[in-house]
Parts: sequence; structure tokens; C-alpha cells
Amino acid sequence: MTIDLAELSPNCCVGRLPDVRVHPGPPGDPGAYRHFHAGGLDIHVAKGLNTEKALRLYLSGWGPFHKLEVSGLNLFL
Repeated sequence: MTIDLAELSPNCCVGRLPDVRVHPGPPGDPGAYRHFHAGGLDIHVAKGLNTEKALRLYLSGWGPFHKLEVSGLNLFL
């Protein structure tokens, strides 16, 4: 699983909006990521992401509308 930054380009005057992108599999450039193994998962976190003491990966939503979320990131760049 790879966790990195996705910059959204809004259609108004607020500038760029950082957001987190989580996708399955390893990153294309492993040297740009910190690597962890937890809960049977290989997790790759982009070195450019500022993290707090711990990252938390969890499912949110209900029924067929579950999504994977990440907390513990500081998105103020």
C-alpha cells in the first residue's frame, strides 16, 4: 500500500489543495518513500509527507460505501 500526496486544482482562487492518495501496491520510486510493515501489510509513505507520532489507517463509512482513510498526517505544506 502506498500513501502519498495528491494536489487538487480547484476551479477558484484558493490555490492548490493537498490531499492524501492511498493506492494498493508498491510505489514506482521506492527511494522516495519510508517503508513500514504492520498488520501483515507493507506500507510505503512518501518522504515529503509530514507525519505526527503515529499514522492510523482505518475504514470509514457503512455498507457498500466503505473507504480507507489515514489520520496522523499534517497537510500544511
